[in-house]
Amino acid sequence: MQAMTRSLDDPIARQVAEYLLDRPQACDTAAGIRRWWLLEPVRSDELERALQTLCDIHVLGMLKSSSPGEPVRYALAINTTELLALLGNGDGTLPPLTN
Repeated sequence: MQAMTRSLDDPIARQVAEYLLDRPQACDTAAGIRRWWLLEPVRSDELERALQTLCDIHVLGMLKSSSPGEPVRYALAINTTELLALLGNGDGTLPPLTN
């Protein structure tokens, strides 16, 4: 088993995580996150990379629609205590996940 470091040093990923800290029930598509959750405009590719990072470190989960062609929605996949630790932990890390 290899441990995966969970860090949050991408500024866009951090903004998404901060949004979810205040709104843990939020769920939206990449387009909705880009429009409503972020303070500053970002390029689609930058947001996609940040969302993938958040999914890779198990902060976000992807909720796939049962309808073909519907976009993936993203939602918080950890509890707010873990999210707060990730955001407030000076170095932005959580204990590693084991695969």
